[in-house]
Formats: sequence, C-alpha cells, structure tokens
Amino acid sequence: MNYSIILPCEKDRAHFLNEWFKYIDENSELIIVSRTLEPMELGNIKIINYSHEGEYFNPAKALNLGVKEAKSEQIYISCPEIEIYDGEIFEYDGKANMIFEVFDQNENGSRGMSLVNSNYRCGSPMMYFLAKFIKEDILDINGWDEDFMNGYAYEDNDFGERFNRAGKKFMVIDGVNAVHRWHARGSLGTAGAKLNQAKYMENNRKGVTYCENGINKKRN
Repeated sequence: MNYSIILPCEKDRAHFLNEWFKYIDENSELIIVSRTLEPMELGNIKIINYSHEGEYFNPAKALNLGVKEAKSEQIYISCPEIEIYDGEIFEYDGKANMIFEVFDQNENGSRGMSLVNSNYRCGSPMMYFLAKFIKEDILDINGWDEDFMNGYAYEDNDFGERFNRAGKKFMVIDGVNAVHRWHARGSLGTAGAKLNQAKYMENNRKGVTYCENGINKKRN
C-alpha cells in the first residue's frame, strides 16, 4: 500500500469528505476517525469510532487511533476542511516527512494568507494542516500526547517540539495549491487552552520526546 490518509472528522464536516474519496484507490486507504459518524468499511475507506468524555476536545486521540490502524508506512495527516487542488502531493515517495504549504480562506471565500511555508511557522512540523509523515517516526515519539485531551489546543505544538527533540527531520514544500476552508475558530484565551499551554510548557521543561499517554499506553 502506497499511502494512508488519516482524517479526524465529525458530522458537521462530513460534507467535505467527497473531495477526499477521489484520492483513494487499491494502493491507498482513507481512515476517518470520528465520535459522531457511523462506523463503516467500504473497500479502502474506513470509519472508526471512539468516545471522549470531558469538557474539552482536540484531535490527539483520533490521530493516534488512525496511525495505529494505518497499513502504510507513508501517512498523510489532514482535516476534511482542507481542499486540495494539486493531487500530485500524493505522488511523493520515499522516507521523508513533509509539511505542505496551505493557504487560509477568508470568510468571503477568497484566498488569504499562507498558514505555513519555508519562511513562516516552519521551525517544527506542528503545522500539519496537510502533511506526510513516516509511520516509524510517529511511533518513535508515541504519536500525540492524549493528556492534551483534558484541555484545548497545543497538542500540535507539543507534537512538533517532541518530533524535533527526537532528532527527526522534515521538509516544508512550498507552492502546493491547497486551501483551509473558512470556519469559526476557538480561542487560545480560554481556560482549556491555558491548561494545555501549561502541559506543553511542562513537557518542554522535562525534555519529553516519547509521551506516555500516546499511541501505546504505559498507564493503567
């Protein structure tokens, strides 16, 4: 299998999924991880379910479940609201981690600023709006830290910092024609974000690379 695509997706974004189906054939798979969509397996398209109880939510657990399920060593991470106009990104091969440039979309539908490129927000692979990772490298840091499920945001910052501390390499690919569709965003000024910011700073202070509460669990 050439590649696996992992998309966390809930019912309110399900109408975007049709755009992703065209990138799946006998040599690839699409893994949709959801709390609200019905489980399904249709050829190389699969919906797997999970639950999460708590006041806050972020995709750390969904991404871990997707990576654990993925059959390919080349894993694309994204979200359903990313619209790709350049299918050539799925033709990259070899053991390389890649963050692809993605442009924001303004509320009026026009294309806005670049969200990540080789000169902007490129210090770590945290800006994985659209990215390709080698599964072995994700497993080496145990994926995403699910302690961040207790709050809001910063799970991406933490993943990127641990990836760097582990000595993993990545490159940023500019000029990809992909857009992050407009939607309302949460605030980093909330109590949940402050909880996760403190956890992020704690992991940095301790120099954590392999998180305990990730794809594989060390806790009871």
